Amino acid sequence: MKNLKIILGLGLVLSFINLCMSMPENQADKIYINGVIHTVNGKNEIVNALAIKNEKFLALGDNDAVLTFKGPDTEIIDLKGKMVMPGIIDAHIHPDCDADNRVNISFKHNANWEKISNTIIEFSKKNPSQEWMIGGTLGWLQDDSGLIPDLNQPSHKSILDKIESQKAIALYDIGYHAMLLNSKALEMLGINKDTPNPEGGMIIKDQHGEPTGVLRETAINILLEKAEIDRGDNWIFNGLKPFMSELSSMGVTSIADAYTRSWTAEGYFELDQNNDLHCNVFGFMASPIDLGKEDAKIEQNAFIKFREYYECDKIRMNGIKYIMDGSAAGQTACMTEPFKGTSHCGHFRNPAKDVEKDIEKRDKENIVVKGHAIGDRSVRVLLDAIEKVRNDNPDGPRHSIAHCTFANPKDLHRFAKLDVVYEASPALWFPNPGCNVIENDIGKERLSWAWAIKQVDELGGTVCYGSDWPVSPTPNPWYALETMITREKPGGSKESLNPEYAVDLETALRIFTINGAYSIHMDDNTGSIEIGKYADMIVLDRNLFKTPVREIHKTNVLETIYRGNSVYQLKQ
Repeated sequence: MKNLKIILGLGLVLSFINLCMSMPENQADKIYINGVIHTVNGKNEIVNALAIKNEKFLALGDNDAVLTFKGPDTEIIDLKGKMVMPGIIDAHIHPDCDADNRVNISFKHNANWEKISNTIIEFSKKNPSQEWMIGGTLGWLQDDSGLIPDLNQPSHKSILDKIESQKAIALYDIGYHAMLLNSKALEMLGINKDTPNPEGGMIIKDQHGEPTGVLRETAINILLEKAEIDRGDNWIFNGLKPFMSELSSMGVTSIADAYTRSWTAEGYFELDQNNDLHCNVFGFMASPIDLGKEDAKIEQNAFIKFREYYECDKIRMNGIKYIMDGSAAGQTACMTEPFKGTSHCGHFRNPAKDVEKDIEKRDKENIVVKGHAIGDRSVRVLLDAIEKVRNDNPDGPRHSIAHCTFANPKDLHRFAKLDVVYEASPALWFPNPGCNVIENDIGKERLSWAWAIKQVDELGGTVCYGSDWPVSPTPNPWYALETMITREKPGGSKESLNPEYAVDLETALRIFTINGAYSIHMDDNTGSIEIGKYADMIVLDRNLFKTPVREIHKTNVLETIYRGNSVYQLKQ
C-alpha cells in the first residue's frame, strides 16, 4: 500500500510537471536542436539544444530535455552539428567614422595609390559642387614627409595636390589621430607657416616652416569645425545603416560606440524607430574637454545632460570617453621615458588635471568612464585617477581603459585590483608595417610591452575586445580572434609579436563575448548563453575548437540571431 501511494504521488508530480510544460508561458517560440552550443557561462558548458521565448533563452540542455518546451506553434531548427556561441561584443568601435567615409571618400586599408587616386577623382566628378572631400584611411603618416607604409608615397600635401588642386582633400591615416591635407584644404582653413600649434595638437612643418599637410591630434579639430559633414537622413540610412548591417554579418550583436556625438545617437535612435537596429549600443559620449570650440563644448554638454532622449531598450548612453594621448606611431603617445634619441616623452592631448577632475564628477553621477591611453604614462594617470575616485566613492561604476597598448608591466596587476577593464584592440597584436615605425620611436624593450593580454588575464583582470574600426584594418572579429591566439599575421607568419602574451581559444572567446558585456555593464542581459538572458547568438560554418588555429580568420557566420530573431543569414 505504501509503495502504491509513492507511485501515485510520483504520478501526480509528473502530471503537474507536464501540465506546467504545457502552459503557454512555458512553450518556446523556437527550439534549436543537434548543435554544439558553447554557452560561455561560468562553467563553459556545452549543450546540444536551447529554447527561446520572448527574445530570451528559456531552456538549455540535451535535445530531449529542451524539446519538452515544445508547443503547437514552436519552430524547431536543426543545427545539424553546427557550432553556436554568444554574439560578438565589440567594446570599442566608431560607426560614425565609417558612415562618414561611406558618404564621402572611402577605400579599403590595403588599397594601392592608384585605387585611392581614382576613388577621389570619381567622387569629385559625381559631386562637382562639393568643396570638401574627406575620408580614409591611409597608412601611418610620417612627420618628416617619409614614405607612407605600403603606398610608396611621401607624407606630404603634394601627393594630393597632383590629384586635385581646386577642391579641398583631407584623409585620415589608420590611427585616426592624424590627417593629410592638400594645399587647397590648408588654404581654406587658413593654416600657414605662421599658424601656431593648438593645445594638444601639432601642425607638422618642414625645415622651412611650411606646413607639410599633416595635422595631428587636436589640430584636426580646426578642420572638423569648418568642414562639417551633413549627417542627415542620407548619412543615417546610406552610411550608418549599411555598416550596422555589415556588423550583423560578422556576428556582432553588441557594440560600444567609443566617441558618441549627438548625431550618432540620433542615428541609432532613428534606426531603432525604423526597426533597423539589430544590435545593443552602449554610448561612450565624447568628453567636452576634448572638443575645440566653445560652442562644440556647449552642444556636447547639452547632449550629455539630455542623453536619455536617445535611450531605449537597445540603446544606452551612459559613458564618457576621454582621450589622454595620441597614437602608437607619430610620437604622440604619452610615455614615462623619452622617445628614442630625444628628450621628448609625448604629451597629454588634454590637461591631465582637467581629466582627473572630470572623472571624479562623472563617477559621482554614475557615468561609466572609458579612457584612451596608448603610452604607459597615460595608462598610469588614468589608473591613479580611478583609484582615487574609487577610494572616495566605493560604490561608483566600473570603468575601463581603451588600448593600454604600452601599459607598464609594473601596472598590470592594478586592473584586477581596481576592477578596471583592460580593453585591447587588434591593430598591433600581430606584426604589421606600423611596428617598424613604432620600434624606431620607442625601441624594442617598450614594444615588447604591447598588449600583455595573457598576463592581465592571469592576474585576475578583465580583458575585453574592441576593434577600434576604422582605426584597425578591419572590423571583422575573426581576424582579431585568430591573431590574439597566434600573435602572428592572419593565416600565420614566420614573425610574431610578443607571443608570450598569446591566449588560448577558450580565453579568447570569453574576451570577445562575456568580458565585453561586463565592460559595458550589460553582462546581466547578454554575453553568454544563459536562461533569462537575451537570445543573442551566432551559428558558425565551423567548429572553432576543431579548426586549425591559423584558419580561424576564414570563419563565416551562417546566421546571426539577435534577441531571438534572425537578423542575418549567409546566402548559400
